[in-house]
Amino acid sequence: MLLAVRFVTFPSALKQPTALFVALFPAVLWLRFSWLRERTVPEPRQGLLLVAVIAALAANAVGVPFVNNVLRPDEWLPLSGAVSRIVGYAFTVGVIHEFIRYLVVRFTVWPSQYRTRLDAVAYGAAAAVGYATVLNLHFVLSADPTPEVAALRVFDELVRQVAGGIIVGYGLAEVRFNTRPFPFLLAATIAFATLITGIAIPVASGLANVTLSVNSPVTAANPLRGFLFSALLIVGVAAMLVFLYNTAIRQDQEAAAGEV
Repeated sequence: MLLAVRFVTFPSALKQPTALFVALFPAVLWLRFSWLRERTVPEPRQGLLLVAVIAALAANAVGVPFVNNVLRPDEWLPLSGAVSRIVGYAFTVGVIHEFIRYLVVRFTVWPSQYRTRLDAVAYGAAAAVGYATVLNLHFVLSADPTPEVAALRVFDELVRQVAGGIIVGYGLAEVRFNTRPFPFLLAATIAFATLITGIAIPVASGLANVTLSVNSPVTAANPLRGFLFSALLIVGVAAMLVFLYNTAIRQDQEAAAGEV
């Protein structure tokens, strides 16, 4: 999608419709390759679409208005120092978005629909896609970006939401399946997810807008640097969670074998 909009010139009349399609594209992919595919298995996960829809409604009704109209981080954080931006975005955007998505999953499908640990990934991703879709639609409708800018923003937002969703999902899975979970594990995963948001927003923005070459002292925007950072971020988070999930599953299997 990014390559398509980057190297194609769109007429001005098609700029916003194309950007809107870009904003909706991740949700379309999720519906096709996750939700519809789930319908074909003998025992599909129940409530995936419900989680995505409620997350989207919560984002539109609470998350976006509270962040944009009450906290307004974009008005006072961009000119702050690096550490202040990380902490500021974590305690504003990160806390609100992660806690809302956590509440959506917690009070819709957890723990009744959690049959395996990987269910946490599926439901966390569903909430993330629904939430990110609303955030991206608000951006496209308010900022009127070009399709290329919209594609980069959509990818960055989706990465942050999905990364947070699977991190918090790990905490929910541990509380559900681990007979002796760490007492503050769920709170720790929510805090870690907010920190990821706090780091990702200023770093991706900085890499996209500031030159990294000592031979080019004038700031030169290069959005692909932000895209590469987001890509590395989701790969890193996914690798970490794969390790943690595999470790937890192996421990469950060892415990079950010891009981036989």
